[in-house]
Amino acid sequence: QCRPRLVGVCESSGVQITEMALRDSAFWTLHVRDSEHVFMRGLVVEGDMNFPNNDGIDIDGSSNVTLLQSYVATADDAVCIKATSGGERAVRHVLVSNCTLRSRSAAVKLGSETKADMTNITFSHLKVLDSNRGLAIQLRDHG
Repeated sequence: QCRPRLVGVCESSGVQITEMALRDSAFWTLHVRDSEHVFMRGLVVEGDMNFPNNDGIDIDGSSNVTLLQSYVATADDAVCIKATSGGERAVRHVLVSNCTLRSRSAAVKLGSETKADMTNITFSHLKVLDSNRGLAIQLRDHG
């Protein structure tokens, strides 16, 4: 890719990310890819509101992922759930709760790349501010 992600959790298990601020990413800010049992709480993710494609948190091909009590403000999708691994890694058991999301695109997005199934995804107690869309579902692939 021409621009790097700020933080990547790839092919990992048992990861905890708590009480951390991530700011001004050149691309996706936090990418959780092909991982399981990832717990995130108390994150502050802030990107330039005029910068294209700077997603906040992308949960991709991962299972048993929890995001709690966090603030995400980015120009592109604040939280995006996707499956880019060619159908090899489904997304299962994701919880996003008690978060404040701000985005010039979608506060929560399912898809854009859905090459595997996505099941048991729960969003609860989300506060959406100044977003183009609260929820976007973009399913174009075979998942």
